[in-house]
Amino acid sequence: MSVWRADYQCDEHLGGDLVKSYTLARCHMGRLQPGEDLLAGLLRKTKQLYVRSGYIKVLGAVRQAKVGFYDQEKNIYHSIKLDDPLEIVTCHGNISEKEGQTALHLHISVANDQGKSFGGHLQEGTEVAVAEFCIFEFEGEQPLQREYDPDFNLDLWPSCE
Repeated sequence: MSVWRADYQCDEHLGGDLVKSYTLARCHMGRLQPGEDLLAGLLRKTKQLYVRSGYIKVLGAVRQAKVGFYDQEKNIYHSIKLDDPLEIVTCHGNISEKEGQTALHLHISVANDQGKSFGGHLQEGTEVAVAEFCIFEFEGEQPLQREYDPDFNLDLWPSCE
């Protein structure tokens, strides 16, 4: 049996979890400019390309980074500023909407010149040295909408609960 919540299907055959299916429409590949903020630049690109639902991957390097660590007891993010040149080990996340506006949720892992890694939620304040991106655009009836969840103090995709 399936239960519908808003425009999302909660299927008991899939463990009662929210499931929304999409088809890969296009892959947009490009590069951000040196000195640009990584998060702001990716948001700008998704808006320019009119991508409302999708997935992002990024490779490259940053001059400095700012990542967030989510404190699960206090339900807040703590920012970590990394002021050294760093290699992007991986950066990826999703594209959806919040209140009709494009919303990115990205995580990043970076490494210093000794190979020590740092990671977390990508925040504004991460300056691009070089960044090559792939934006995978999805097609479907409607993009997932982020909603405020007071239990976590976060804007999350809807739950079937």
